[in-house]
Amino acid sequence: MLSAFIKNSYVCARRVPSSGFSVINSKRGNKNLYKGKGVPATGRHTKLGGYILLKWKLPEYVVPDLTGCELKPYISPLIKQRSPKEE
Repeated sequence: MLSAFIKNSYVCARRVPSSGFSVINSKRGNKNLYKGKGVPATGRHTKLGGYILLKWKLPEYVVPDLTGCELKPYISPLIKQRSPKEE
């Protein structure tokens, strides 16, 4: 009776890790796995091995006009000050 219970509990045992299946990454895959950075392509490959950039796929950065802005860039207080003559 006890041996039948042990056999049935073994059959019903969970066959996946208790934490679930992990996401595959470059450390868990084989040496040929390259997932990239998730960045969309900015063009397409040609038959002859070249690459054509598509203008409508290139990112467009919108930068505001900063003339008259009173903010200054952060400069670490740990750097040495130099006089304009040293440049």
